[in-house]
Amino acid sequence: MTSTPVADTATTNAAAAAPSRPSLPRLDSLTGLRFAAAFAVLLHHSPNLVTIPAIRPYTQWGQLGVSFFFVLSGFVLVWSRRQGDTAGRFYWRRFARIWPMLAVATVLAVPVFYQGRDIDVNVTGVLLSVLLLQAWFPESSIYLAGNPAAWSLSCEAFFYAVFPFVVLRFSHRRLRTLLVIGVSLVLLALAFSIWINSVTDRVQWPLYINPAFRVVEFILGMLLATAISRGWRPPWSMGTAVALLALWVVILSDTRPRLSSTGQELLNTTWWVVSPLLFVMIIGAAAQRDLDGRRSIWRTRPLIKLGEWSYALYLTHATLLHFLLQRYGVQPAANSSIWILLAYAAAAIALAAVCYTLVEHPVEKYLRSLQRRWIARREARKARRAEAATPVTEAAAPVAEVTAPPENAERTDRSAAS
Repeated sequence: MTSTPVADTATTNAAAAAPSRPSLPRLDSLTGLRFAAAFAVLLHHSPNLVTIPAIRPYTQWGQLGVSFFFVLSGFVLVWSRRQGDTAGRFYWRRFARIWPMLAVATVLAVPVFYQGRDIDVNVTGVLLSVLLLQAWFPESSIYLAGNPAAWSLSCEAFFYAVFPFVVLRFSHRRLRTLLVIGVSLVLLALAFSIWINSVTDRVQWPLYINPAFRVVEFILGMLLATAISRGWRPPWSMGTAVALLALWVVILSDTRPRLSSTGQELLNTTWWVVSPLLFVMIIGAAAQRDLDGRRSIWRTRPLIKLGEWSYALYLTHATLLHFLLQRYGVQPAANSSIWILLAYAAAAIALAAVCYTLVEHPVEKYLRSLQRRWIARREARKARRAEAATPVTEAAAPVAEVTAPPENAERTDRSAAS
């Protein structure tokens, strides 16, 4: 839990120079939306077990849920940022948030994805996945090693690594400057997508897995949170944002196959960029709705609870799917097989609930308590040294009591995408 000296100094200096900002309110709708994104990813993978022809053209785009998580992660980390925080403390909280459940999910996944299919364990790939480095390697045998779903956590680890430094660059920027940064990043991403599509057909790693490309989505979320925290209001409604996303999925699913080769190529080069912008709209509208105190279905207790389970659902749903596949085989592709899909989804949610209750939540809580106790002991030692160094006078000033952050001070950042 030792802080990185350079990063800590930079963060602390910036915090000292910046005016103290009030604690921002919780945005529970974002937690509910996490479940929708995780469930979309589940639907994307479900045809490996059972295909429902009526919805398959649309559920194939459930992979867009990963983009939502990346944008949301940047938003929530800015929204829940503590004034005067250090990089070391931030990294420890992120480790406590994602790694314990990752470790358990990997232990569950390896027997299913390797021994269950008579494939030799890729020891190097599994080790890299546990270290959250696998997404930097363009070979699928590496970035899908261990628990295949964990490749996105490799991207998240990179986002967390740069966050304490990037967030400082936005702290005092004007809203217009933030807009220019956002537009510039989108244009750069679009240019990179066009170039990659022009030189190769193998775009899976450079445009989908590559952390250096996906960080654009994370930064867009950071920019959005910074703007809203300063009072900017998104000029669109939640209904408009959802309608545009639905239209985009219809275009990708129904219209794209009927387009000319030029039209299809245009969509192939733009959907990587358009999709994150739509999630910026959805997250911004949902956040503003919560800030205004308006009712939101995503803020209801059942959806908040499902959202809390979404990280475990994301990490374990594919493992359960392939376990069922090995046991029962591929099920008939028919609309009448919808009950099989629903049963699988219910089982996946139940497994996620168990993992959250027994592993994810209690272990994270324990690891965070270690940090709080460590901070309290360190600050107490500082106070004692300061007291010992203060000359004894008749009117010595009392030593200020220093306490660790309260346990619930960072509940909001549990909404971060993993």
